[in-house]
Amino acid sequence: MSAPLSRRPLVFAILATLAVAPFTAQADDPVAAMPEGIDFYGKVNISFQIDEDYDAHDAPRENEWDTNQAWHSNSSRVGAKGKYTLNDDWALVYKAEYELAGNGGYGSQKDFLVAREIYAGVSSKTFGTLEGGKIDTPLRMLQGKVDLFSDLTAADLKNVMVGKNRDSHTYLYRTPSFYGVSAAFATVNFREVDNSSKFYDRSGNSMSVTYESKGLLTDSDALYFAVAHDEGIRDHDIERVALQYKFGKVEEAGIFTVGLMGQNARKMNPEKTFPTKQKREDGYMVNAAWQFTDKDTIKLQYAKSEEVEYDGQLSAIGYDHKLNKDLKLYAYHGQVMGDESKSSSDRTLKSTGIGVEYSF
Repeated sequence: MSAPLSRRPLVFAILATLAVAPFTAQADDPVAAMPEGIDFYGKVNISFQIDEDYDAHDAPRENEWDTNQAWHSNSSRVGAKGKYTLNDDWALVYKAEYELAGNGGYGSQKDFLVAREIYAGVSSKTFGTLEGGKIDTPLRMLQGKVDLFSDLTAADLKNVMVGKNRDSHTYLYRTPSFYGVSAAFATVNFREVDNSSKFYDRSGNSMSVTYESKGLLTDSDALYFAVAHDEGIRDHDIERVALQYKFGKVEEAGIFTVGLMGQNARKMNPEKTFPTKQKREDGYMVNAAWQFTDKDTIKLQYAKSEEVEYDGQLSAIGYDHKLNKDLKLYAYHGQVMGDESKSSSDRTLKSTGIGVEYSF
């Protein structure tokens, strides 16, 4: 088998082309550079939950549940993004987004702000967009499109599936959309040494192709279909496919949305395996949402994979009520189950909560 080809020379070639194009294009009829307003935005997602954590070996008392009542900040965030127009086609773009650790912070220093996506780049309506910084991988972006319970404690797909990656030193190129089809290519060049002088290499490549369409079969339906591949990122090779179809409004029954995602993952580090002691595992997710009024939605989701837990299964049910376009109340129950007889993966987690989400 031939060795995988490196895509970094291609990325750097694109970078060089995009860097000089704004100054060479339309030289006879330049458009004055125009500063544009900074878009400050954010999301506050707070829930009160009853969490039940069962670990057959590591609970406070062996073979017992550890029940906790707490407020959770579910990836609440604040950020700024914008662009600086260079001419009719080209613009500089930027984004700086931080998570608000509203329930105490992270790590030994209890940091209140934790970096999410931070990047700068150049964008063209004709040639696409190139960004550099700390960015979600194209494969991760697929999950954000179809995961109905992202960021919630015992319902997020990261509890059973690998691939939710965001790393520094990432270069991402996205093509323009052509009849609903677009592609994204990313290369990650991230190596670090921790306090114990242990070396980590998270370098790799990620890519995706997506198709989005509205009014495909009816005047009000919508389709999202995507495939993605990670090569070596965080020691994994992953193939992922995602599909979501939003049915048009059916008489008085409301709007139905169904989604699915499947993937195959392989460990690239020869010294590491999945909880099953295997080098290769796969998984899938199915979900559905029923918006039975303009303000009310019921959601269901199920996922199964042995990439994180031995015999890992995730199930979640939720209810959303919109007060307006920016504010909603919700309730949910999520559960992550593993095989309790396996010492390598023996965790069970349940969460039941009510919350509020406000976007601005």
